[in-house]
Amino acid sequence: MQTQRLRFRHEVIDAAPPTTKLGTCLTTDLTGNGHPDVVVGGAGPETKLFVGGGRTRLPSVEGIKQATGLAGPTLFWYENPGWERHAISDVPQLGVGCALGDVDGDGRVDVLAGQGIHHNAVYWFEQPPDPRSSWDRHLVTERFEKYHDLAFGDVDDDGDPEVVGLSQRSGVVFYYDIPADPTVEPWPEENCHVVDGDSDAEGVWIGDLDGDGRTELVVGTDVYRRRDGTHAWTPNR
Repeated sequence: MQTQRLRFRHEVIDAAPPTTKLGTCLTTDLTGNGHPDVVVGGAGPETKLFVGGGRTRLPSVEGIKQATGLAGPTLFWYENPGWERHAISDVPQLGVGCALGDVDGDGRVDVLAGQGIHHNAVYWFEQPPDPRSSWDRHLVTERFEKYHDLAFGDVDDDGDPEVVGLSQRSGVVFYYDIPADPTVEPWPEENCHVVDGDSDAEGVWIGDLDGDGRTELVVGTDVYRRRDGTHAWTPNR
């Protein structure tokens, strides 16, 4: 039996992206032309000044650019074919936590992204009818710090999707029920459910792992199962 070899061609989408420390890359068809577009996010330069190895409250040059609207976008997408770049937002210090999902139920895919170390925000970015136009930014939460992973799906089997997050710095696995008005900022505290308050794992997946018809939450090497009729979860480590 002959083994077929796969051959790959290296193609550069953007030799000079507008931000550094690129940490997220997702694909979805934003334009409806049947081709997957590429969503990219990055932390960008440090916006605070460091003195003697310590981070101060003073803005760096890049921080001043950010505050005055002169910095480049930290979240953007590339249109396929052609790879024309389009800005989504200029939120500083985006981490690697990013997900896609229709947050507001309008039939269009939105983008969720969280900030990294020393920062506390998770945002969702509302896709407009024309994705090449300006995207509105909405704050989900500032409750935790450093969001390594985000996911979007129906984690509690209530028929509606939720936003799941892993906060490494805070050691928390959590999810938010989407409020009736998802543009409210931040989302109500009562919509937040803590699955585990002692976890610094990486990697998250939502799905029926054991085929019993109920959704599990897989975080790193841990599996969480929801107790009947509650928002409490039991880990299997």
